[in-house]
Amino acid sequence: MRRHVLIAACTVMLLAALASGSSTAAVASVCGDGIVDPPETCDDGNVADGDGCSAECRTECPEDLCACLGAASQFDVVGDKVNVRSGKIYGEPVPTSSNGSFCGRLGRLSGKLDAELTLGGDVIMSGGPGTTAATFRGYKEDGLPSTSVFIDGDVATGGGTVKSLQYVEFGGGVDTTGAHPEVAICRQAVAELSAASATLASLSPTQVLTGIAVNPGQVATLGVGPGRQVVNVDTIVLDSSADEWSELDIVLDPATVVVVINVAKMLVLGAGSVVAVNGDAPVIFNLPPRARLKLKKEAFLGAPVLAPAAKINIPDDAATDALFTTLAVKLKGASVESSLFCP
Repeated sequence: MRRHVLIAACTVMLLAALASGSSTAAVASVCGDGIVDPPETCDDGNVADGDGCSAECRTECPEDLCACLGAASQFDVVGDKVNVRSGKIYGEPVPTSSNGSFCGRLGRLSGKLDAELTLGGDVIMSGGPGTTAATFRGYKEDGLPSTSVFIDGDVATGGGTVKSLQYVEFGGGVDTTGAHPEVAICRQAVAELSAASATLASLSPTQVLTGIAVNPGQVATLGVGPGRQVVNVDTIVLDSSADEWSELDIVLDPATVVVVINVAKMLVLGAGSVVAVNGDAPVIFNLPPRARLKLKKEAFLGAPVLAPAAKINIPDDAATDALFTTLAVKLKGASVESSLFCP
């Protein structure tokens, strides 16, 4: 009997505590107290906007590159006319591949035997009624169309038609109504790119360089410090020769939060050249209007590129991070894999 009375008494006390709000099982986060509690993503001890951590304790641009890119952050490739096809290196076919989604207005995607295209996300082409928004091409075996393009997600348009689906195997569906939610996101992504680039270009630099030039056979280092790092540079040129390539290593401080590299005139990677990031913080190349991007075969560019006013051409066996422009994108036997992992 005593045991039952004790249990009942404890139950009454627990109910009373819950009713009075004195339970310590859940503690509400307080923005501005300097302690990061969910759902906060930052807490710098104040409730001011514009210092990298907003008044709601959410990480801001540029510390959060996903916030800078906005809708474009949902895609690995953003452009206008997006041409994706197989390539060839040393006489052998080379496929184009990506783990993410592609956004454009009009798209043309084609694969070849032993170099089929593989895309891990959605293909979203915003072309509206009266356009052929997406065209697929491939090869035939025994006179019959063979699967030449593999798409894990959906194929959706803004109302435009899709041509030659017999060459495609996809894990999702086909939507040409214009109502697919990612069509609106894709259009928004293209519309926001120029403003995003201007925002990054306006940041106060932590380093100002005339140029970075790396000769064949050489490895150069660009070191950056802690916190927000903004490097303004006129040109970055990695040269190569018939039997030697060059490399630029971007070395981050353990306390680096983000790196923005504003390239005023040109970013050029010779055949086989490498731009690598050594560290965990996000890095982005921002190319304002009139700046030029050029990659040659087998080059590797290990950070995203925001270049709203540049045509992007990635050749045979080259590999890049995410690519963002409002103009044409051409991928030929290339691979694209974003490092941003935006929600």
